[in-house]
Amino acid sequence: MKVFTITPIISVVFPVLLLISCSSIPEITREPDDEHHPKERIRKSQIELRLNNILQRDEFRHTIPSIIIMSADYGDTIFSYRSDLLVRPASNQKLITSAAALKLLGSNFNFRTIVYRSGEITNGILNGDIILKGFGDPLLRLRDLDEIIESLQLFGIREINGNIIVDE
Repeated sequence: MKVFTITPIISVVFPVLLLISCSSIPEITREPDDEHHPKERIRKSQIELRLNNILQRDEFRHTIPSIIIMSADYGDTIFSYRSDLLVRPASNQKLITSAAALKLLGSNFNFRTIVYRSGEITNGILNGDIILKGFGDPLLRLRDLDEIIESLQLFGIREINGNIIVDE
């Protein structure tokens, strides 16, 4: 059995990797000289050559790799290989995404779900709407919604004469 080692390529790729999932790429301004700087062109071509050589290996013969590497400094594409293909994320992508999330968000990051109301509460009846504003919590569960209902009851709301609106 042949073992494929990706460690050397990760050390080259990871510092410039920009993982964006379900979001847009912000516009990034660049200094005019950076694009044509000889060291940048050489570095880019070395990365491209190394990755193309890796993608030609037998390990990739029965796979459909789709890769895009973008500069975290400038937002430009450093390497792209079938990046327009819609493929399922591989387990190694999940590892890199998790590492990037830990680095950017920190280990103590918590997703929030905020509850708003419109209208007045009269005799335990809210004459208005409940608005749940989510911020992408991938672990939001039914019991979390039960806790939201309990908190509404603590504010004296027993009945809602309006809508429940979810803003993701």
